[in-house]
Amino acid sequence: MMMNKNYMKNFKDGVADALLYGNMADEYGDGYKAGYDFGLVMYAQSRLDMSAEMENEHALSKVKK
Repeated sequence: MMMNKNYMKNFKDGVADALLYGNMADEYGDGYKAGYDFGLVMYAQSRLDMSAEMENEHALSKVKK
């Protein structure tokens, strides 16, 4: 599928809205929703990674005592 510049701009806007603002625009063009959904997945994965890292640090602190 050939993506045009407008699609990519809308995709990036969707990603930014998901990651930075956490809400979706009321009106949007082609690609925005796909970018927004992708941004939500990235946000959720980063939260899971951060949580796992904190659990590992907590477990290591117990071992060092």
